Amino acid sequence: MGQPDSRNHLSQAIKSLVVLVKIGKKESRYYLANVPGDCRVNLNAIKTLCNGTHAMFAPSQRVAELTGCVSGAIPPFSFHEDLFVLAAPSLFENEELVFNAGRLDRSIL
Repeated sequence: MGQPDSRNHLSQAIKSLVVLVKIGKKESRYYLANVPGDCRVNLNAIKTLCNGTHAMFAPSQRVAELTGCVSGAIPPFSFHEDLFVLAAPSLFENEELVFNAGRLDRSIL
């Protein structure tokens, strides 16, 4: 009897990206968009959900300020009052999820 396969499916991996949503010309909000690793972040859907006029990925310097992490190491939750968390409903179809632990070389199952 062989060892169980400890690798996870890409759909179990949470991809976390910071999105800047502009609401009109004067207001902006930042969102932490969490999607399965085999999906892409839909900026138009986030713009619509957040009643925005424009959505784009946040600049890397602002990502670091809001998360304390570099891109690719961001965990799927926020400790910053200006970073609001969004999660794709399909993430909840998994029994277990894998996400970055604030470092590029560590993940949590």
